[in-house]
Amino acid sequence: MLKRSQKGTGTSLETEIVCGDLRIDLLRRTVTIHERAVHPTPTEYNVFNELARHCNQVLLHEQILSAVQGPGYINDVDYLRSYIHGLRKKLEPEPANPVMILSNPGIGCLLVMPDGE
Repeated sequence: MLKRSQKGTGTSLETEIVCGDLRIDLLRRTVTIHERAVHPTPTEYNVFNELARHCNQVLLHEQILSAVQGPGYINDVDYLRSYIHGLRKKLEPEPANPVMILSNPGIGCLLVMPDGE
């Protein structure tokens, strides 16, 4: 679910992404979960931001890598796994049993948004 604010020019500017208890403030580049600040690395932040923009949708590994690092990195899936692992450690209650950032082996990843959000 996206929250939007209006600029003086009449165009909308996306300032925050809300996905359940997760919030990404795009202007400040901050992430919170259950109102607790999380401090991802710059690349983890970009991966998380891409997943949050497509809540409940599987994104192919290549899509995420291309959006975050550029088209020259679409085959660097091991790097993506490392970023996802770091995000899980920072966001998941039990990183070994993730419920928010799920993987489809050989395909991609998705950020799960709770029902009713």
